[in-house]
Amino acid sequence: MAKRSIHIDAPVAKVFDHIKNPHNQFDSYYTKEKPGVAEVDMAPDSGEGSTWKWMSGVLLFIHLHGTMTREAFVPNERIVDRSSTGIVWTYTVEPDQTGTTLSLEAEFATPAPFLDRIGDKVFWNADRDLDTMLGNLKKAIET
Repeated sequence: MAKRSIHIDAPVAKVFDHIKNPHNQFDSYYTKEKPGVAEVDMAPDSGEGSTWKWMSGVLLFIHLHGTMTREAFVPNERIVDRSSTGIVWTYTVEPDQTGTTLSLEAEFATPAPFLDRIGDKVFWNADRDLDTMLGNLKKAIET
């Protein structure tokens, strides 16, 4: 499990409105340094229980794909999305003195604990990638 936080110069409602859209979540992951294509087919409702399919070209020309399920949706507080690939993404927002603190937690939820560690080491660098995602979200929200 990895968790990172960042300050955003925007009110909680604006930050939450941005992160509830799966397109914005995927856009925060892909950069010029880490190109990829994510296709999100989202259900009309972004609330709890909604699902969407995604596909990305991430690893050695292999297209990864899966289904996301929104397990929790507490407006202006928390979103929890579970991927069929085993990652649980938790976004939390809370007001701070000059805006909002956005936190992002990623946890591999596989039946075998050693698979969690392998996934964390092989597929990504959790702290670096979460920092990149939060930085990209900050930039998108503040501009």
